Amino acid sequence: MNNIYNELESLEKKSITHPRTEMLNEVSVIKRKLFAFRRVLNHERDMMIQLSRREIKHIRTDTLIFMRDIYDDLLHVIDTEEALSDMISSIIEIYMSSVNNSTNQIIKVLTVVSSFVLIPT
Repeated sequence: MNNIYNELESLEKKSITHPRTEMLNEVSVIKRKLFAFRRVLNHERDMMIQLSRREIKHIRTDTLIFMRDIYDDLLHVIDTEEALSDMISSIIEIYMSSVNNSTNQIIKVLTVVSSFVLIPT
């Protein structure tokens, strides 16, 4: 999770300063990794709910405390994964804004150039 966070942080900085199409591919790869991780986490969460609620009879009472601790840690990991997914969405939005700003700057220059060419014509 920390590695993914560091990658996303780096991509976020690059999306502001130097937006490139390749960045979308990198973000897409990370997004797929998180999606696969989310599927695993959801299955783990379901299993930990069953274990912590004593739905499985073979678990001793003194180990239930540990199951609940693991469940709490799992919820923390799920929250972190959701935050990273939100970060991916914000990186895509930043990238699109940067590209739109670059396009606007080009349109401004083209408008000025066309104005000078239009006057003699």
